[in-house]
Amino acid sequence: MTWHERWLVITRLSRKLFPWFVGVSAYCVAIGLIVDTFQHWHVDWGTEAAVVNGVILGVLMGLRNRAAYDRWWEGRRLWGQLINDSRNLAWKVQSYVPTEEIAAAKIPQLITGFADALKGHLRNGSQLQEVAGFEHELDQPRHVPSYLAGRIVGVIACWQQEGIIDPRTMQAMDVHSRSLLDICGSCERIRYTLISISYRTLLRMGIALNILAAPWFITLELGNWSIPVLIVVCFFLVGVEVIDTDVEEPFGEDLDDLPLSRYCRTIRESVDEIFRTALPKSAATNTSSCR
Repeated sequence: MTWHERWLVITRLSRKLFPWFVGVSAYCVAIGLIVDTFQHWHVDWGTEAAVVNGVILGVLMGLRNRAAYDRWWEGRRLWGQLINDSRNLAWKVQSYVPTEEIAAAKIPQLITGFADALKGHLRNGSQLQEVAGFEHELDQPRHVPSYLAGRIVGVIACWQQEGIIDPRTMQAMDVHSRSLLDICGSCERIRYTLISISYRTLLRMGIALNILAAPWFITLELGNWSIPVLIVVCFFLVGVEVIDTDVEEPFGEDLDDLPLSRYCRTIRESVDEIFRTALPKSAATNTSSCR
């Protein structure tokens, strides 16, 4: 991440937390005025109660953070697997299938198009005509990634039926073509299955109660210094929740989300290079240099 990207992250986080800072500051000032007005009024929270409250809230936030990050990391792992399977499928097709058959079946476009379609599907949905190489297609599939993966499977099956590849080669390719929809289904599980609403509500209520109750005993001890102390507390409590909310949905377009466009570009560059620079079939046959 560049310094410019880091600055954008800090700016965006500060912008989201700014209303909280203003609200906490105003709330602390109001509590301070009440305490100054009623000097005899006193709230004794107790050290033990404060420790217990901090431990409970810390455990809840730790679990929340772990659950959100696991979703982000699983999404990254799945897209890394998609890059590998795309490269493997491209190399096997290039190695076993004649060049004219590859071009006729549009295999390079199907492999790279699946990644682009999956990216759009996980965001705001996609149409087949929005995928590079399929702008003039007439079909209107509701699930574009499934449609493109199905075409890859169909082409491989057709090659086997026509004797272009043998059954063992088809099985070697099927491992990677089948993996495309497995990855798609796993990404959909992350995208459409959110963390329990009850759990998130309980944690947010705990954060709110902590912020509301803290000034009543901190103001008595720190006076005007309670405002910067509570702003720091608010920054970490609310900031972690804001970050977790972004991270638990990793397929968006924020800086905290996975760079899906970069992954799609990596797949496209890799596949294009494989089919562009690999040894032609005729040369391989004449020189007996299969490796």
